[in-house]
Amino acid sequence: MLYHDANKISGLERIDLWESFVLGWELKGEELRIKIDAYLLPDHDGYTEPKEKEWACFASAYLIFDGVKDIYGFSDLTECKPAVDATGEKDFGHIEDFQFTVLGEYIFTIEFAGKLSFKAKGVRISLENV
Repeated sequence: MLYHDANKISGLERIDLWESFVLGWELKGEELRIKIDAYLLPDHDGYTEPKEKEWACFASAYLIFDGVKDIYGFSDLTECKPAVDATGEKDFGHIEDFQFTVLGEYIFTIEFAGKLSFKAKGVRISLENV
């Protein structure tokens, strides 16, 4: 099976997913929502100069997978505890891997939480306050 990197997905090409932080997730019916602090690249429409004490432009966002089925690894995620940085902010680390096939198969790995594999009809990103 030929897998493609997620940066080929429309809407994700100007976001550095591998420098984005995973903040949480939820599965409701056939919708998987992964909350991230998205690292916006300078050519992204929502890019602004980094905030004080930040090294990049981050925007709160959700990766939303529709029509999810045959999901493996989700129960392991629910048992994970977030890392806490010096400022008290919690996250589950970076996105380590995000690939897909034209048949709608996805692999999504979170640094401190583990690997998900599933089928979905599609994925989109929803940026907040951008």
